[in-house]
Amino acid sequence: MQPTDKPPVPSIEDTIDSYCYRLQSDGYEEMTIRKSVSEYFKQPTEEAGRFYAKFEAARLQHLWLLVQIEPNRSRYSLMKKVSKNLGITEEEAVSLIDRL
Repeated sequence: MQPTDKPPVPSIEDTIDSYCYRLQSDGYEEMTIRKSVSEYFKQPTEEAGRFYAKFEAARLQHLWLLVQIEPNRSRYSLMKKVSKNLGITEEEAVSLIDRL
């Protein structure tokens, strides 16, 4: 899946969860899913970090994309970027990096 591919529009039956799971299974990374969800659903941004934790494959896809964009990034820099992008703690970012 190319990161520039625009995700499909949700169906009438889609909930936020079902739409996110569908996009994740189609190979979309977390930031693309977040952007698409914000376009079609109302969701508080304060809860985004916790809400998207259940879409680990999309999180790992985002992390992989960051590494592809800047392969020489230090582990510390990657941790900071992941933490900021995904709205998670630095400890959670390190744990995610360790799973890549």
